[in-house]
Amino acid sequence: MQVSVEELIHVDFKPTCGNILVGVGPAAIEMGLLEPAGDLTEIKIRAVNTGARVIAKVETPGGAVRYDGTAQIDGVPGTAAPIELMFMDVAGGATG
Repeated sequence: MQVSVEELIHVDFKPTCGNILVGVGPAAIEMGLLEPAGDLTEIKIRAVNTGARVIAKVETPGGAVRYDGTAQIDGVPGTAAPIELMFMDVAGGATG
């Protein structure tokens, strides 16, 4: 989702938001929808807005989602455990 800074009421729902997408894997594990698989759990996600397949790699040492870590994003305070996203089948997802 992208919100326009020039048009007050324009919201584009076509793009996939990576910021929200990284929460899908941990949420699925926390809600009991998926069981952790060792120290690193791969979660297959389908982005319904573009049809892309995404694999999220979530750290799950001891069978629990790890939230603390040393990964950081410039301009964002603090650090956390990294979540790797691999986007597949994205060519033409928004434009055909």
